[in-house]
Amino acid sequence: MAWEHKVPEELAKRIVNILHEVTGNNVQFMGNNGEIIATTQPERRGDIHEGAQKVMAGEWDKASISTAEAEEMEGCLPGYTGAVDHKGERIACIGITGDPEEVRPLQQMAAKVVEAEIQQQREQEKKAEVIDEVFSRVEQVSATAEELTASSQEISTQAQETESLVEDVNDSMSRTEEIYNTIRKIADQTTILGLNASIEAARLGQEGAGFAVVAEEIRKLSEDSKESISDIDEIFTEMRRQMDLIDGSADDTSEITEQQAQAIQSLTDSIIEIQEILEDLIKD
Repeated sequence: MAWEHKVPEELAKRIVNILHEVTGNNVQFMGNNGEIIATTQPERRGDIHEGAQKVMAGEWDKASISTAEAEEMEGCLPGYTGAVDHKGERIACIGITGDPEEVRPLQQMAAKVVEAEIQQQREQEKKAEVIDEVFSRVEQVSATAEELTASSQEISTQAQETESLVEDVNDSMSRTEEIYNTIRKIADQTTILGLNASIEAARLGQEGAGFAVVAEEIRKLSEDSKESISDIDEIFTEMRRQMDLIDGSADDTSEITEQQAQAIQSLTDSIIEIQEILEDLIKD
């Protein structure tokens, strides 16, 4: 059955034992509705203490029976029952048998002890709630940081792969340019050959008419080659410009993602440190 009283049972028992050791008298600790929750008289546990019931209801501030009054009442012992209040809330009652004038200070002192214990307990509970909430949020941030770290690492890997691909493309372009330069040289030589053929055809006159036709074809081939080479030059220039942009972008991306990964790792380390501190606080 769930505990329904505002003072923990262990605390009530401890107060009863202390007061009994000091006075040697019977001590009762009452909770909600004046129910006895700790006592030096086990047979009374669970009973309703009538005086405490009225005190808990706010009808009385205290229940006090003097020695003279007790002598006139059959089966009644002198004693003092007073309230235990915490921040304006009545949370319990403590009753001690004996001369009210003698036991009242002890009852009041015990009430202060209980109030202080309850205050400390509630502060601990509030601290635990706050820590749990912070711990939960830290775990969420930690999980997000781990996802960001994994994402940054993936991006960094992709950037490195892009750099590698750019290097491969640059190598291929370099080899293609070598072939292109060879073609350029052949085209230049074709131009010279066409020029020489034209000179030789002119020198031979009528006898070189057939040779002149060949020279003309070589000249046309040379001009066509020059136009193609000019187009290729433009294409290569644009390709180089684009590759430089891609290469620079890949370098920047790799550097940025690496910095992000380091920053996120630093954040994760800080989060882990906060978690350890919170765990220590929970243990305390």
